[in-house]
Amino acid sequence: PVVEDSILIGIITPRDILIFLRENESLDRMEMAKVKINEVMERNLAVMYPETRLMDAIKTMRLRRVGGLPVTDGDELVGILTERDIIEAFA
Repeated sequence: PVVEDSILIGIITPRDILIFLRENESLDRMEMAKVKINEVMERNLAVMYPETRLMDAIKTMRLRRVGGLPVTDGDELVGILTERDIIEAFA
């Protein structure tokens, strides 16, 4: 997660990095070293809240094809729900 002043502003995943690399193949190592997180991170986030039902979170993860969802309380990040968390909940 990318947080600024305790507020979630984005997230960066290995997939985001791979997409950025594919779209910017011409960058050399020196140029790549200057790339900032906010140039790569995903800003259009699906977020959950502590009171969100687990099945609703699972549906959102399937629709968005993501392996985790930020959990916020107001604007503050309080956790991340992952596929592993869901598996452990049902194990």
